[in-house]
Amino acid sequence: MKPASTKQINYAKKIAKILNIELPQEETAYTYWQFINKHQIDYKYAVANDFNETYGEEMGQCYCEGWFC
Repeated sequence: MKPASTKQINYAKKIAKILNIELPQEETAYTYWQFINKHQIDYKYAVANDFNETYGEEMGQCYCEGWFC
């Protein structure tokens, strides 16, 4: 099987850290592809929420549906 790319591994590590989950045991491209596809929406949501909680009030703005309002 083809090994996971450096790009896949780095992105998966970010996802695992933010979501506090384990990385896949097997370091194949397919396994990492599955992991990324399964968790990337939750990762993006968590990053957006963290941004909103950290900077939203400070900037006097709210973060709604992906747009500043």
